[in-house]
Amino acid sequence: MARTVRIAVLGVGSVGQVIHLPILNRLSDVEVVGLVDPQREKAQTIAERFGVPRVAGSLDELAAETDLEAVLVCSPNHAHEEGVLGALEHGCHVLCERPLTTSSDSAARVVEAARRAQRHLMVAMNQRFRYDLRAIKHFVASGERRAGRAAGGDVTRNCRVGGF
Repeated sequence: MARTVRIAVLGVGSVGQVIHLPILNRLSDVEVVGLVDPQREKAQTIAERFGVPRVAGSLDELAAETDLEAVLVCSPNHAHEEGVLGALEHGCHVLCERPLTTSSDSAARVVEAARRAQRHLMVAMNQRFRYDLRAIKHFVASGERRAGRAAGGDVTRNCRVGGF
């Protein structure tokens, strides 16, 4: 039987509510142990909807109440650095919604902090898991010369630079 990962979600805006929490609730090896948001009343409503047992106004507060292994950062972009660094300080692995941070200096700080903490830090770039893009990556890596044409040019038209 798989081990259960205890995770907190930092930020209960639309991305957390519409995308992440429904998916996390379907995973048998994930337990969402708390939601963190400065808007506690809103967070409480979302927690009740998804069966999450705890709500906190800060990650420090939640970490004092329960053991965490990972944090999903879904806060506003300008707060990503603070959220990632806080999660790393609590010894958690981190999945951060894109963008990782709002500047290259900030990104360098969080990457270095993850390295020092010996924790995984990943940006939630959902395009990397699309089957069609994974197939194209395989074609390109294997030296297939016509991989771009095989996709009908659709990949370059619909994906931003660095999007996968």
